[in-house]
Amino acid sequence: MKRSPRLSIYAAACAALIVAAPARADWPASGRALCTQFGNQFLVMIAPDGSGGAIVAWGEFRFSSASTFSERVLRNGLVAPGWPVDGAQIGASNSYYAQGRGASDDAGGAYFAWGGDDLPSTHRVFLQHVTGAAGIVTGWPVDGLVVGNTTSIGSLPHVAPDGGGGVFVCWNDAPDLRIQRVRADGTSYPGWPAAGALITNVSGAYGLPYVIGDGNGGAIVAWTDSSGSGGGDVRAQRIDSGGLPASGWPADGVVVCAENGFQNVFQPIADGAGGAWLVWADDRNVATSGRDIYTQRITGSGAVATGWPVGGLVTCDAAGTQNQPRLVSDGSGGALVVWSDRRTAPDGDPFIQHLNSDGTPAAGWPTNGIAVCNGSGIEQLTLDSIVGDGVGGAIVVWSDARDSSTTARDVYAQRFDSGGSVHAGWASNGVALCTAAGDQVDVHCVSDGSGGAIVAWGDGRTGDPKNYDIYAIGVRSDGTTPALVALVGAEVAGDRVKLEWYAPERLPGGASIERRVGESPWTVIATATRDGLGYIRYEDFEIVGGARYGYRLGAAGAALTAETWVDVPLPSLSVVEAVAEPRGVVRVRFSLRSAGPARLQLFDVAGRCVRTDSPAGLGPGVHETRFPGGLSSGLYWLRLTQDGVSVRRKVLVSR
Repeated sequence: MKRSPRLSIYAAACAALIVAAPARADWPASGRALCTQFGNQFLVMIAPDGSGGAIVAWGEFRFSSASTFSERVLRNGLVAPGWPVDGAQIGASNSYYAQGRGASDDAGGAYFAWGGDDLPSTHRVFLQHVTGAAGIVTGWPVDGLVVGNTTSIGSLPHVAPDGGGGVFVCWNDAPDLRIQRVRADGTSYPGWPAAGALITNVSGAYGLPYVIGDGNGGAIVAWTDSSGSGGGDVRAQRIDSGGLPASGWPADGVVVCAENGFQNVFQPIADGAGGAWLVWADDRNVATSGRDIYTQRITGSGAVATGWPVGGLVTCDAAGTQNQPRLVSDGSGGALVVWSDRRTAPDGDPFIQHLNSDGTPAAGWPTNGIAVCNGSGIEQLTLDSIVGDGVGGAIVVWSDARDSSTTARDVYAQRFDSGGSVHAGWASNGVALCTAAGDQVDVHCVSDGSGGAIVAWGDGRTGDPKNYDIYAIGVRSDGTTPALVALVGAEVAGDRVKLEWYAPERLPGGASIERRVGESPWTVIATATRDGLGYIRYEDFEIVGGARYGYRLGAAGAALTAETWVDVPLPSLSVVEAVAEPRGVVRVRFSLRSAGPARLQLFDVAGRCVRTDSPAGLGPGVHETRFPGGLSSGLYWLRLTQDGVSVRRKVLVSR
């Protein structure tokens, strides 16, 4: 008699408890396409929708000249109901287009500002108010509201909510800097000039102005001032709700940093106490340590915050060049700063630092910060590369060219805790959000309101450099990058766990089936392969009774699906299956509960034992044997006995 024992496999007669995580994975692998119209889509802008999703805008030449389009994507990865495929047009057709910024309207919609020209050689700053339902707010021009003129084709307007449902827009109108405040209905606030209010009365060369609301209907603006002989200084101005310099602030603004060399300031943030954090790249020590990162806190009255030195506090003065700093609040008066750093890599790596309210590194954070990613290749940041996680840490996103086998850039993200550690579940050097073919560039993000982020970018997966598209994806607080893969079933079926997923869209490269036992690390157990109908099926034979197994699909160390847990029951004494085969052979699969001696007996209807097997040393679990042929047709009874306990099953032989 031939036996085929299988160790560590258990009977289907015992029910299994299946626990599946809530289905939240609605994002396609490598991102949701927001626009795939032929031709280039470019210069991404993004704003939160107030419900965990995002409204994304971009420029494109769909109608032979530059227009602005937008699309809303929900937190679950679906395009919001009512929004058209490839986006809704929100701006005019122009021959020129300059990237701007987006801001929430605190009512489910968003404001977007950009540069364009509606007349030959006349450069304009446009603003549009988009609803969460794919419309343009009543009263706003369909091609966007002209808020000002500019002679600079690189005006790059910036926006910030005014705290009353309206918005501030600021821009470089060389040789002036201007700001405008617009109501939610598109009308001007009383006292504000039609061309925008002057931010400073100093005439000279300026960098881009950056704006935040001051919490009282006014705004704080920061910029680089190159009007003097020092190269470029950091200045700030507070504009009141009526468009004038706030009380106590000089008409030309306050000098925040006038050190030697050039200081290039970036987007400020509110400090939670009526003032602002400012950050800039600083050349004061360029001959010794290279370009460095400095920060400063100013009060609502324009003074340097108590304890802060005049000229700012060094945040990073490591060797090499540091540049392009960005800020986000930690929610407790401090801030997290991310920047591009060339101390060890000629192409630059992103670094991050957490600062207390007095500008000193927070506990657990080293001087000069921590590398967000030190992989090979270029890591590129944008103005929207960092968001707070709601608990004192932050998520950073970037475009990454680490893959030495190709020049393509991918989208990566990393989360740091408030204490300076990579958050549990996030991979070293970041989680891959999109590794599709071609370049993924111009990466922007907003918070999803639950510790994660919505990320959008320009995507070159078509392979045509003149046909970039717009994509987005969500990354959850635990670092998982959810994909559009649905769990169909997970069950214990005798000697195995049977798993099935449905994936209507292609999986990313390297997709795998992963398993863990209890709290052990995730391990890859098989390659995830879709069949012709989009199903992924796998049977796991390496199971042990009494253990709890978690399963998921993953790629590059990140999860593509939620976890599914299966409790495998302890083994029992049972006849799993008894099948009569041709020529009177009976195949039997049976489960033993111990390694003790056992006996299989086959009886005819007269009670005579016609076949016997005494399996020994097999151990607990499901095993298989065959009784030799020659049995006559008829009904038989199979009895399995072990440790004084017997179970029976009938067998019908038909020849």
